[in-house]
Amino acid sequence: MQRTVCGTLSLTIIVSSLGGCASPPPRERVSGPQVFGYELQQPLPAEVFKALTYARLDPAYAEPDYLSYQADGAVLALDLQRDRTLTRILKRSRAFDSRADCQAALDQDRASLQGPVDAFNARHAKGPGVAPQVGEPAASFSVRECWQRGGRGADSQSYRYEAWASQGPVSAPSKTRQPNVVEQTAGGVLVGLFAIVMLPFALIGWGVDKARD
Repeated sequence: MQRTVCGTLSLTIIVSSLGGCASPPPRERVSGPQVFGYELQQPLPAEVFKALTYARLDPAYAEPDYLSYQADGAVLALDLQRDRTLTRILKRSRAFDSRADCQAALDQDRASLQGPVDAFNARHAKGPGVAPQVGEPAASFSVRECWQRGGRGADSQSYRYEAWASQGPVSAPSKTRQPNVVEQTAGGVLVGLFAIVMLPFALIGWGVDKARD
């Protein structure tokens, strides 16, 4: 009986080990760049986090964000992970009376994002002009050109813009994700088949021990 128990435990350990081999290794987090006064992929200090407001940047948005209201009327929306790590930051500008003033401010923010993002990507690239591969860190930014909110509000005819930046490991395109899923599924099937093949031997051993008893 002892031999059967030991054999069953050994089988369990082997199957568990095979299942663990299918798990991808954890990626090392790379912090940076610094934009709008915050460093991407870096946990926020507790005192900074407590000063944020958890609310919707826009009533039309389904999910709330962590908001930081700026002295000039702009609002920063921060996407945070559970450990307060900042993955994406969006700035909605203050209201401008003219499109020209809005555009001038947008151009300044565009330049303030372009430099740190380009420097980060160049620092982590494997060579000049080499695009980051799947799983490697990469930063990006984008903007929404000046627009009028419209309606009947106090600033309905004023202009605003948005600019945002993010950083994280490059994801595989959707068409290449399926093989990864198939590979992981195949690994799980092999583990299951191995357990099925070994099960009769465990039962035979149990029967032999039972007969001897």
